[in-house]
Amino acid sequence: MSQSNISLTQSLARFIVEPGFDSLPVEAARIVKTGFIDTVATMIAGRDEPVVRIMRIRGSAAVARARGAGAVQR
Repeated sequence: MSQSNISLTQSLARFIVEPGFDSLPVEAARIVKTGFIDTVATMIAGRDEPVVRIMRIRGSAAVARARGAGAVQR
């Protein structure tokens, strides 16, 4: 099948099945790496915040509330 005959769905499926930094544009790979590092650093930096200690104490009994939704028990 030629490249011009590949549907959008087939192109997306191929992208999902064959992921990897090698297939990403250089700028996109840089953004993903930066985002991942920032996320991990934020988790490490916030591990001793008061809200985290509260959630550790409450454990699985924690209740989350989404805007416009009722309470969700974990």
